Amino acid sequence: MSIYKIAGNTLYDADIHIIQDGVYFGSKPVTAGAYDVSFESTTPYGIIAVAKKADGQVLGYGDVVGLDDPGPADLVAALSGVKSVKHVSVTIPGGQADGVYTTTISAVDTSKTILLFTGCSCSTFDVQAMYSYMTLTNSTTVTARRWVGSFADHVANCCVVEFYGGIKSIQRGVIDVPRNTATKNTTINAVTTAKTFVTWGGACTEKPSADNKLRPGRLYLSSTTNLYYYSNCTSNYPRHLVAYEVVEWE
Repeated sequence: MSIYKIAGNTLYDADIHIIQDGVYFGSKPVTAGAYDVSFESTTPYGIIAVAKKADGQVLGYGDVVGLDDPGPADLVAALSGVKSVKHVSVTIPGGQADGVYTTTISAVDTSKTILLFTGCSCSTFDVQAMYSYMTLTNSTTVTARRWVGSFADHVANCCVVEFYGGIKSIQRGVIDVPRNTATKNTTINAVTTAKTFVTWGGACTEKPSADNKLRPGRLYLSSTTNLYYYSNCTSNYPRHLVAYEVVEWE
């Protein structure tokens, strides 16, 4: 018999259950954070480890690899599943100078949380009043913005979805698109496009008096390191801001 080690991370106190070729080896408790669990076996092949909370909730599972004898066997599975969903509504009162408004949410891990913009509304029929964007500013704050003068109240909505794991990276930001500009490239850290998607966080416009329209465009990954924005409007096109998230899965 040789001693093998399973290494990994958990967000909570948990029990690591070890199964090999259908045989249950038992469980060992670990605390939140990095852990390693040692066990004896004749071979590291065919091992499955399952992390469970005290209430039975499965936090993660996966095959174990590491074929040195003896040597470490690394748990190949990030924590997965949805941890929480927060439905957020932000009201931007009319007449604010810059139209920035925030709301507080219970704390989330921003590296494992995405914001899904679900739209906005305003009773004033004017592009400056009608459009807004939303961003996850920090672990407890959602921000909504529109450029606004003496317009009516504006309401923006989103869902803030936090995962236990499975997300490799989230790159979030706001693209500043100059007046009369149809395209804008934004450099991002390299991602694997087959495991990455882009979310639209909304857009808002400053609408100078000479400008009379806004046509929100589209966002897509044009390469592993470039986020591309395009709109087919260039004439009388106001400066505007577009919020985004680039989410890469493990």
